[in-house]
Amino acid sequence: MTRLTEQKKPMTISRSADGAGTSKFKIFLRILYIVSIVIYAYLLYDGISFYSAPYKERPRHEEYRQLRPAGMPGHTYGVIGSSFMILML
Repeated sequence: MTRLTEQKKPMTISRSADGAGTSKFKIFLRILYIVSIVIYAYLLYDGISFYSAPYKERPRHEEYRQLRPAGMPGHTYGVIGSSFMILML
């Protein structure tokens, strides 16, 4: 009979003493996201004239050697992306 009258207590998640470390990690991730967005915006702004040009005119663009896929930035991004995919295996 006592079981019927007992009230069930809601489950609570106890916070550990390491809760401050989690917030520091979240702050780090937010800073990393902001830095990534700023870098992406800069690269987009820097190459907008090349990437908005028609395909036939791109080889005659003044920054073609640098911004083409085989240029140094494109090659570097390809190597970094490939290494990320290999590391995920």
